[in-house]
Amino acid sequence: LIFDDDDQISSLFKLAPKIGIPKNNTEFLIPPQTINNFLRYDANNDSYSMRLQFGLLKTNDFESILNAFDILSKDVKIFENYGENLVDYGITGSPFIREAQTSAATDSLRQSIPVAAVGALILLLLATRSFYYSFVTVFPLLLIVSWLYALMYLLGFGLNFVTATIGAVSIGVGLDFSIHMTERFRQEININDDPNIAISISLKGTGLALIGAGVSSIAGFIILGFAPMPLFSTYGILSAAMISFALIASISVVPSLLLIVIDIKKKLKFK
Repeated sequence: LIFDDDDQISSLFKLAPKIGIPKNNTEFLIPPQTINNFLRYDANNDSYSMRLQFGLLKTNDFESILNAFDILSKDVKIFENYGENLVDYGITGSPFIREAQTSAATDSLRQSIPVAAVGALILLLLATRSFYYSFVTVFPLLLIVSWLYALMYLLGFGLNFVTATIGAVSIGVGLDFSIHMTERFRQEININDDPNIAISISLKGTGLALIGAGVSSIAGFIILGFAPMPLFSTYGILSAAMISFALIASISVVPSLLLIVIDIKKKLKFK
């Protein structure tokens, strides 16, 4: 296309989104539908909006998305020189939106997990009236969350809404398991002065019940791990791992901490 002056160029930009760019009387060089995907004219404000489209590889890899965003941010800085003729510009697209959403969810998670742990500790203090038992019940939650995210790192799971929120879910599951074991031990220690016997009875009773409940739940989520959709598969695998860690903590970490707490309480009592 050859233009004689700027007015012809301006007319083309105004009319192209409506009638396209003709090749001849019967054919389009570029149809209006295609132009509307990239260029639009607002007659009310006598302004244009334009979209430049880029293709990205590895859109499921957040590190690649962040690198692409940094590169594009440097490229679009050229528009800063357009002054008042350019009202606004920016970078958008589903990969960047997902990354922003996940980053927001991750930041919220970093704040919510400590708040949830402290809140659980306060509620347990009110319910049990014992700092020692409350601490023993809440402390394994930190281990469960740490183990879970370490496993995610080893397996190479990227951050998304599932992996970002699974840690918060693990607090609820881990707290439930820990409360069962702690409360059973408190009942048994009032009957048996020997803490080892109390732990043994607690593990044979409540411990076996937790194992049964945990194994059945793990089996169900493992089946979900074979789902064809990666999102559901990831959720199934991580949920099975989360319940496994909660079960391990409740029947190994919690009993060990309970014995330590009883020993500390006895030493303080004799002093």
